[in-house]
Amino acid sequence: MLSEYTEKQIEGVRKIQRLWRRYVDIQVFRFYRDLIHFHNNGDPQILMRTINPNESKYIDSAAGIRIRFRLAGERFPPTIYYKIYTNRPIQDLGAVAPRDYTRPYLKLPSPVDINNRLNRFPQQDKEGWYRRIENNGWRPVAYTHLLQANTDQYYSSNQYKKSIPFPHSKMQRRQDVERRRKEKKLEWLQKMYQTGTLSGENNEEITDDGHDNEMSRLINETTTSILKMYNTYGADAVQEWEVNDLLDWTHNLNYDDYLYDWRTIGTSASSNFLQDNPTRQRQMRDIDDRTTSTLTESRHVSVQVNVPTVDSLRVLPNVDSEPSFGHTTTTARSQSGSEHKKLV
Repeated sequence: MLSEYTEKQIEGVRKIQRLWRRYVDIQVFRFYRDLIHFHNNGDPQILMRTINPNESKYIDSAAGIRIRFRLAGERFPPTIYYKIYTNRPIQDLGAVAPRDYTRPYLKLPSPVDINNRLNRFPQQDKEGWYRRIENNGWRPVAYTHLLQANTDQYYSSNQYKKSIPFPHSKMQRRQDVERRRKEKKLEWLQKMYQTGTLSGENNEEITDDGHDNEMSRLINETTTSILKMYNTYGADAVQEWEVNDLLDWTHNLNYDDYLYDWRTIGTSASSNFLQDNPTRQRQMRDIDDRTTSTLTESRHVSVQVNVPTVDSLRVLPNVDSEPSFGHTTTTARSQSGSEHKKLV
């Protein structure tokens, strides 16, 4: 059969097939990308009712819940993952008294020690102390995980979980947040430098007096020295003002806008926007509207459903073997001042 065609024709057929597969993959990726391409829109209670009806009843205005969606997975097409956040302050009661008070040396001293004034200070170890464990991870929008025999092992799996230390001192936690923020800036700077954004070779705006050449050389040398110090001695050896001045000087990076855009894309509105009736919406004041969200702790069960969409967001196709909410119609408003949208 192949002998009927020439090598040039066979090569042309292969090119057409590759181009068609590439086109299909691009369209599939754009479809999934458009599903989560929104910023702080959508009622989290309605979204959660569609994704996981069992947990939608826990979302109210007092919790200040936000749902964030991302694309991930080990194969193509990607899977939509979601995670629950809150902007409200959360108090960890276990962090107030983390010690193991069942130890003998933590009990009342004996009369011998009191009368003889013996101050026995044993070497303090942190074995048996309270350790914070986050059970709120990224969960796929899929019902197939319900078929697993051991769901507890799935939800408490540490294979893809990044361990974040949780010190018991509030001041230490704040310092760790600043340190991680500083490390992210340095990693961003290193990535931009490796791709050639800060390199003087890519600077096309060069004048005759060579002023831009001198500036590009200084930027390159400063960036190289900072990255060398960071790779050798760590983030503590680099001053915060050095990184900020360099980022402000180059005008090529916009880290804060990038970070804000990354945190808000694919994120629903806060649950403090309540819907009293189909024509009126009451806005509750958020107690803490910080950019850095605190994670909520809860157990999770996921189901596969058709995610409703708003504006340019499209609806996933129905599958016979998967449950669907396509026959119900709900009216919702994502933000104040917006028009009613039909979620099918």
